[in-house]
Amino acid sequence: MTTRAVRGWPSDVLVPTLLGGTFYATAMQSLDVLAFDEVWSWGRAAVTGTAFAAVFGLAMAAQYRFTVRGRERAEVARVVASGVLPAGSDREWWGRLEAERRRLRSNGTGALAISVLGALLVAVVTPLRDGPGEWGWGLALALLLVGGVAVRHQRLRSAAVDRMHRGLQERLTSV
Repeated sequence: MTTRAVRGWPSDVLVPTLLGGTFYATAMQSLDVLAFDEVWSWGRAAVTGTAFAAVFGLAMAAQYRFTVRGRERAEVARVVASGVLPAGSDREWWGRLEAERRRLRSNGTGALAISVLGALLVAVVTPLRDGPGEWGWGLALALLLVGGVAVRHQRLRSAAVDRMHRGLQERLTSV
């Protein structure tokens, strides 16, 4: 079965790593301004976000590389990105596609929630004397846009999973 592939997107490790690093840096800076009366520091945000993203990314990459479940998820992600089920796919792939559908829905919801929360935190501290200044409004908007792009990405991949699922169902019922 051949379907249109969803191509050109970064790996399943890179997107959550960048989103996580950005949210962590944004949240920490916002909380420093709100709770500890510190001045917003773009440099400190860059350093803490990069450090968080590096550790988070390495942990995710290790999970994908060294665990059976992680390798299976990576295989499913590659198949979904290609849009073509392996030859001889059976009911095992039915379950894998169901799990991928649930994971994609959860990831889309989580990415949107994180982006909105980050944007709200920045919006709260932007007008404050110690906040990020006018650039904060741009950061809040960028966080919302990143969340929207992540949701769109998850929906495109989910549509690919749905197409593959229907094709597999047709093949299994015709046998």
